[in-house]
Amino acid sequence: MTLTPLIWLVAATLKDEKDLFHYTFFCSAYLNTNYLQLFVSKPSFFRSLINSTFSSCIVVLVLLLFSSLSGLAMAKYDFKGQKPFMLLMLCTMLITGQGVMAL
Repeated sequence: MTLTPLIWLVAATLKDEKDLFHYTFFCSAYLNTNYLQLFVSKPSFFRSLINSTFSSCIVVLVLLLFSSLSGLAMAKYDFKGQKPFMLLMLCTMLITGQGVMAL
């Protein structure tokens, strides 16, 4: 069930333009010309992919560093306002990303 959107995405990339907006999972013929067109006509695709991967890795590492440091401070040290701060952190974890984007 969770892999269905990913399979739908791959199936849609193999469809022809006339079959793209028909909501059938299987089409008349699967084509790989979309991938050939991507790799031949857009040579900067790999560079964009590398840049996106690099920036994602940097963001994850920085977030991991600061999250572990704040978790250590919350667990080991007692400071004024620790309980309201912990409650605020727990409340913000309950709000989904879609709810934050809607604001």
